[in-house]
Amino acid sequence: MITVTPLKTNTISIFTRLYSSFWRDYRKKQGIKKVNLKEYEVEAREIAQKMGHIIYLAFYNQNPAGFIHIHEIEGVYWIKEIYTEPKYRRKGIALELVKFAEKEILKRGETNLYLMVTPWDKQAINFWRKAGYTLLNTIELTKTLKEERENDVVEIIGDLWDIYEVKNTSSFKPVELMLMEALKDVKNAGIEKEKILKFLLWSMMHLLDSSKKNKESSEYDRFIKIMEHAEGRALDVGSGQGELVFLLQRSNKIQEIFALEKNEIYFRWCQRVSKRLGIKNIHFLNAEFLKWESKRRFDTIIFSYILHDLEEIDEFLDKAFEMLNESGKILISDIDLNNLKAKLTLWADSRNVKISIEEGVRIISHGTETKWFFWKIGK
Repeated sequence: MITVTPLKTNTISIFTRLYSSFWRDYRKKQGIKKVNLKEYEVEAREIAQKMGHIIYLAFYNQNPAGFIHIHEIEGVYWIKEIYTEPKYRRKGIALELVKFAEKEILKRGETNLYLMVTPWDKQAINFWRKAGYTLLNTIELTKTLKEERENDVVEIIGDLWDIYEVKNTSSFKPVELMLMEALKDVKNAGIEKEKILKFLLWSMMHLLDSSKKNKESSEYDRFIKIMEHAEGRALDVGSGQGELVFLLQRSNKIQEIFALEKNEIYFRWCQRVSKRLGIKNIHFLNAEFLKWESKRRFDTIIFSYILHDLEEIDEFLDKAFEMLNESGKILISDIDLNNLKAKLTLWADSRNVKISIEEGVRIISHGTETKWFFWKIGK
């Protein structure tokens, strides 16, 4: 059972402990390891006795579970901190604190509550949006007079802004980290704003969250067969923005992946995202396939949505075939554009190799109605 009560003299010690815990956790998110909790305990006791500071405590089954701190400044009420003890989270306590505070502020004759949230704190932003705080009021800007660390980049209202480098990336999905890296790369490349926005739109369309894919999705159909058949040491030719390899690396059938991409921007940001996530089994390489030399042999070589744009596919397939292990296979997921299906069949027949074809969903691509196809070529 959740109960919320105003701060009283006999509960100041509870607030002091919760307040210092809030700042310990918050500083940890910022990457600051050493925190002087004594300072925050002193600060909490001072706040508890100052005019204009409103504090409500939450109890779960009579156990102290969290607090919300509101500061009145010239008749405007600001939510300064809200905190729930880790063991009591996901029980609706924070939302109960907000609802209670809102009712109390309404009793005081005020109709608005304000708060500030850092742009990298995705968890906090999601919480406040769910609580109904959707009106973007102001954007706080600052300038670092002495540059001491690299900044990240975020896109807000159609423009790019620096934010302090995100230390804790655990709440970000790979797709979101990749987009952040893309923003930074594009900004550093000095590309004009219009091209940046086009790039972002294209990126967001293609960097799909795998958890939201379904069997009616053409993107799902593009990847699912490859994920079913890929194994061992894999080479992804033309890995692009890394959508496929970041999915594949989770498979227990995959030992390691070599992701070959000639676009330097895609290569650099995928490499950095992989490093941030601590992924050890993807090796990103900035090279063109036909010019790339390797003594390694692969169990799986993948061509995903690239062969249909090539005039001649024989040279690509011949090289891939030579790089396979004795029991290796080539996996191709693509659309039947520019007679790709006929070209693949002709290549397989002329080399006397086994090829199997499966049809996928029907889509519109390059202004033409076609289907996804999955080809599996083995020695």
